[in-house]
Amino acid sequence: MEKILLFQSKEATNIRKIAAPMHIKVVEVEVSQFKQTLGKLAGYDKEEEDIVYEGEAPEGSLMVFCDFTENHFNTMLQKMRAAKIPMTYKAVMTAVNRTWDVFHMYEEMEMERKAYENRK
Repeated sequence: MEKILLFQSKEATNIRKIAAPMHIKVVEVEVSQFKQTLGKLAGYDKEEEDIVYEGEAPEGSLMVFCDFTENHFNTMLQKMRAAKIPMTYKAVMTAVNRTWDVFHMYEEMEMERKAYENRK
């Protein structure tokens, strides 16, 4: 099932309005869950232990697309752009990053952003 993991976004309601007609599930992840892996948060790695985090959250919003078809992925991005929905980071879940916790994903996304900006 196509799913979006959503982290620290003030636009959850608007994202749900776009996703619902496309039958895409939107999961808002609480800061207390940020030490769990993306795979666990997406419901794939259910046998993993629950880890509760009680610290500060990283800066910015993040959305992770899980099991999207190329068509739905492109449509979702297009509709978000048209609705002017801001999102600091967007990523697609892979076999590699599904083993990362949320903090690791934020770190990787920030490194990619900096590398992209340095190429300009």
